[in-house]
Amino acid sequence: LTLYGELGWDDTTGTLPTGIILPDKPGGIAGFLLAGLFGDPKLDLRFEYAQTSNIQFTHFPIFTSGFTNRGSVLSHFIGTEGSEIYTRVSRWINQDLLLAFQISSAEIGSTDHSLLASPREERNSFGFDLSYRFSDRSSVFMGYDFARVKNRNFRVGRSGVDNLFGIEFTRSFGQ
Repeated sequence: LTLYGELGWDDTTGTLPTGIILPDKPGGIAGFLLAGLFGDPKLDLRFEYAQTSNIQFTHFPIFTSGFTNRGSVLSHFIGTEGSEIYTRVSRWINQDLLLAFQISSAEIGSTDHSLLASPREERNSFGFDLSYRFSDRSSVFMGYDFARVKNRNFRVGRSGVDNLFGIEFTRSFGQ
């Protein structure tokens, strides 16, 4: 069993009389990885819970232009005042083939100042993926994820489904 966590806060601090800095409205991720589930050394279970506060990723009032890359705020995908529960089960079928299934339930908050009071987008998804290592330096990943979305783009009543197909080739160079 491996336990892990991550703490984050955005542009704000409080200070104790001793000078210790305290985060104001922190968020973060907590999770565990259970390797060797049910005594099977090839079967793993991962569980994560993530939550952000109502000030995270808004960069307000200090960096009002935002901290962006290509027009998107750098943040966890759940945005401001968001949360997610994520579970993944994976198993090595043989030494080169990994099969995994995952489910997620998320409430996503906007990072746009003009949409902070908007309803959160709700996203429930499940998916699977395969990774195949065909040499000691090359592998291919293929996956599919299906999501039901409510309040798409933070607009009440806009709902639908998303289908995401992915394929990735990885080649390691060097020793």
